[in-house]
Amino acid sequence: MAKKSRRIKANKRTKATTVNVRRVEPLDPVITAPSLQAKPVAKVQPQAQSSAGQYQYVITDVRHIGILAASIVVILVVLSFVLG
Repeated sequence: MAKKSRRIKANKRTKATTVNVRRVEPLDPVITAPSLQAKPVAKVQPQAQSSAGQYQYVITDVRHIGILAASIVVILVVLSFVLG
């Protein structure tokens, strides 16, 4: 099976990195009627939510993962004494 030439990859990389730059002309400002102008709106900050309510299942999952990891470590230690 023949290897692929690295020149092809290099050529593709250089072609892919070249970017055509277009000049963007600034748009004319749009003048609106005074009655249609946006009025400043007070920013509403979101209330802090309790993350304990959202992630109730995480504690039990972490506990199960910890038990599983500890049991695997114990099995590996026992196997190292038996087989070693």
